[in-house]
Amino acid sequence: MGLKSDISRSLLLGTFIVGCSIAADDSIVTYELETTASSNGLNRLLLSTQGEARSFFSLSGDGFAAEVEKDTIHPVLDSVEILAEDEGLQKLTVTLYNRDQVPYLTDSLFWEYRTTRPSNPDDLYFSEEATADDLVSLIIPNNKEPAVVDIWLEGDLSQSLNGKWLRIPSDGVIPLQVSAADGFKGVNVKYRNIFGVESTTFTYKILKKSTPPSSCSIRAFTTTSNELETSLEITAIDPYPLRYRLMGDITSEVSWLPMPDNNQIDMTLKKKSDEPNKSSGSRYRRQPLSKFGCCHHSPR
Repeated sequence: MGLKSDISRSLLLGTFIVGCSIAADDSIVTYELETTASSNGLNRLLLSTQGEARSFFSLSGDGFAAEVEKDTIHPVLDSVEILAEDEGLQKLTVTLYNRDQVPYLTDSLFWEYRTTRPSNPDDLYFSEEATADDLVSLIIPNNKEPAVVDIWLEGDLSQSLNGKWLRIPSDGVIPLQVSAADGFKGVNVKYRNIFGVESTTFTYKILKKSTPPSSCSIRAFTTTSNELETSLEITAIDPYPLRYRLMGDITSEVSWLPMPDNNQIDMTLKKKSDEPNKSSGSRYRRQPLSKFGCCHHSPR
């Protein structure tokens, strides 16, 4: 069981098993499986010989059919088709013979046959909720199945409008460049595992908007006050939800929070006995996380 587990792990990592042997008559025979993972059960044993001496081989094992008779000695061929009968880890035993048909090497090769679809890419996310430029990153969580190795990308992307497969990087971060026009950008994604089986397609959207909100205004409920507690009313026009930032001579700065429904922002001014006039500043931006501030207000 331990051997099978180790072999299966190596298959998931994409390891190819290749053999090379030199017979006593100096003939060289190399052998390998065409693939270590398959979704249709079909595979091929590839063989080649170097040297003038004639070489022979035989195949043995259960759970697969071969185009040559198993457990029978044959002259070395360029390739032999093999078809697995059931899903799972497959074992093929190769024996090599010299020109006198005396065996001098026996080796086992493994491949895995699976038709199970990979898990769906339903937990991906962008590096930011919205963007003011065309550069974003798609993040793939590290909890995906080990057998998932590729991701398909298509949609409102300048580099792959017609779609393409990418090998998933080890850090799970895929830089993207969305198309230039402002608006919501849709990206269609799906997974593919080492067996060549694809997942269901999911669509993710991100807002690109390169212009700030308009008609920004801020009104203080009082222009002068002996109280440290005060409020601001912030308004702006934008087709998308807004966030705001509050900074200045206040006890706690606010970094891009969603605009409240009543547009009223409460704050506490810093206490400075030598500066009777307090100043405060506010910026706000569309939600989510636009890179533009709308306006700045500093009452005198």
